[in-house]
Amino acid sequence: MKNTIKLFGIGLFLAMAVSCAKNEPSNPDNPQPLPNDKGFVKYPSDRVSNAGSLEELNRSTQDPDLILGNYVEQAATKGLDSRLDYNINSAYTFRFIAHVKNIELNGYQLQATHVKIIDNGTSRPRYAIVTYNTRLSPYRGAIELLELSNLDEPAVSDPATPKATSVWLRTFENADINNVDYRDGYIYIVGAGNLSDWYTGSDYKYSSSTPAFLAVIKTGTNIADPATISVEKVIKLPSFAGTNVKTTASSIIAASGDRNGALVILNRLTYEEIRRISINDIRSLELNTKGLYVLNGTMSDEQQASVRFINPTTGNVINTLNLQAQQQREAKSELSVTEKHMMVALNEGGTQIFRLTADGNFPATPIQTVPRPAIPSGASNPQDYVTNGVSNAEVGNNSFITMANGAGGVTVGILGGSAFRDIGTLQPDKQNTPKQSINFVVMKGNVMFVASGLGGLKILVVGEDNGVPVPIGNVLFCNSLNTTLPSFLPEGVNAFTKFPQSQLFEAPITAMNVNVATQTNLYVTFFDEGASLLNTLVYYTYTGSAPVKADVMSQIVNPDGEINLNRVIYKNISKMNAGGGLVRGHLTQIGKTPFPAGTKIGFALVVDAWRGGKVRNTGNFRFTHPALNNYNIANANNNPLTGQAFINGGWLAHVMYKDAGCNNFVVAFEDIALPFGDKDFNDIVFVVSDRQPADGSMLQASTSFDTSNLKTL
Repeated sequence: MKNTIKLFGIGLFLAMAVSCAKNEPSNPDNPQPLPNDKGFVKYPSDRVSNAGSLEELNRSTQDPDLILGNYVEQAATKGLDSRLDYNINSAYTFRFIAHVKNIELNGYQLQATHVKIIDNGTSRPRYAIVTYNTRLSPYRGAIELLELSNLDEPAVSDPATPKATSVWLRTFENADINNVDYRDGYIYIVGAGNLSDWYTGSDYKYSSSTPAFLAVIKTGTNIADPATISVEKVIKLPSFAGTNVKTTASSIIAASGDRNGALVILNRLTYEEIRRISINDIRSLELNTKGLYVLNGTMSDEQQASVRFINPTTGNVINTLNLQAQQQREAKSELSVTEKHMMVALNEGGTQIFRLTADGNFPATPIQTVPRPAIPSGASNPQDYVTNGVSNAEVGNNSFITMANGAGGVTVGILGGSAFRDIGTLQPDKQNTPKQSINFVVMKGNVMFVASGLGGLKILVVGEDNGVPVPIGNVLFCNSLNTTLPSFLPEGVNAFTKFPQSQLFEAPITAMNVNVATQTNLYVTFFDEGASLLNTLVYYTYTGSAPVKADVMSQIVNPDGEINLNRVIYKNISKMNAGGGLVRGHLTQIGKTPFPAGTKIGFALVVDAWRGGKVRNTGNFRFTHPALNNYNIANANNNPLTGQAFINGGWLAHVMYKDAGCNNFVVAFEDIALPFGDKDFNDIVFVVSDRQPADGSMLQASTSFDTSNLKTL
């Protein structure tokens, strides 16, 4: 959260500073008449722009407003990082699914302040309630319901696109809406301003000196139907603004600030006040099964932050901790709590992470402090690069933490035990959308909501990329291939010893690549792998009798030295439970268009290329043309393998043959450079074909290849 001078001066950032007084509402004695006593209306569908497809933000196609960077490289070992219990061979992708525009109300831009996610009885979000206010004066606000659908990963066939839809919207011309909670058919909102034109009960009267309020909205049997929504109750709160609200089965817990602020606990059924605790400048509330956690400032120039652990039923304060960090004055500062951890966003103090005791209490010192984002050289205001919000969510076996860092974007990491691991940062793209800054982020399951100031509200799906493309089909191999290939190229058995040269290793068989006789699409179907490294499979094309290495390298390596992802077949050609996600029968297409007759296709492994969810150029290649594998030349002299495996000045790295039982075109790689390694040629095994069978059907023999030089075995 930026200080109010910054917000007012250039209007760059999301107005989350909700604890200070605003100017008098415009014409409060003559409020604008509403169409009915509720004012919840359907809104035009163009408020939400949905992505046309799932697009990974850390890959070639990016959401124009968020860019993923700063990926941390990790060790290339097959398995899990036991310290953090997450797959270090994967990238965690952030897939943009929708952009919710800001609301313009009478010439004022409203910006998202909070999101309450409602699930469908599982961890999958169904609805999201979004609240809005203005940056500063005057009071303007809104509350909106979004419906979320198709959030699962796309199916192999007929994929459904995740999307968000604006269901209804209620705007407030004289009130900010700062925070929201939901429970059992009731929406609870807090804010500041005048609700007299909306709620006419005699128990509520607006006061300009204490405009803070809590409002209760009854949604009826269907939250998505605005006709069933009614205003249940509006309750005055002390001080200038309602800042937070949480509910339990029996209580409503509302916070207000800044000076003369309080924590107010009410009976959720009768609205009777149970307890009021005077606490100035409450910034955030969170609940777990053990109790209530309250973060506040001190209203002094030093802005020393403190956190309290409170019994939410009685209001008794169990523990208070003064944090060794300072907050910005009147700025957004949040905490997030699980059953095991408490995370506190402290502006310039970054994020402090505490390990909770069994009874929910917190120790005096954090287990880790994650610093505020780095301040770029030449930044006009370092206070733009601070941590304002923190959120936690469980995705699979992983505990994600997301931190809203203003102009520094969103830091994403995983928490395990006593260690936080930074995965990367979602950066606001200021070149294309300059007036945005990340000041609020929340996750539910694998869905992330990012409030980006004037950049609007982004909705993303968090996924795990283990280097395996979504299959275009899962097909079956014939019984012959399934039963004979594992024994044909068994693990650890030297193939040069097992096979006479005339059977498998005679030229031109070893130099054979895919030769397209009739224009066709090409497909690869994964069979098995036994490599110890995380390898990437790429392809190249040529005409004539043999490829030129410089031309091949220009196809698979970009001018900047990075691997050309357009030539990648499998980023990580590793099977399930062995560092990857491939299963036998995984079908994918080579390229996107048919290959014309006369085209020749070769394959290459980029050895040990998959690291931390990225394809790296290790400079270590295994080509299906031995002449291109011109390494270990000195070892070719007087080597017993030279006659069989050292061909045209380079080492053999693969075998190709046509399976006699199925007529399938089999390619098998040895990933260790000869003359070393076990030479079993089963490290990477796949089948090349010219047709796409129906999902779940048998892979048929290809008819578009020239296989005259290919031996049938």
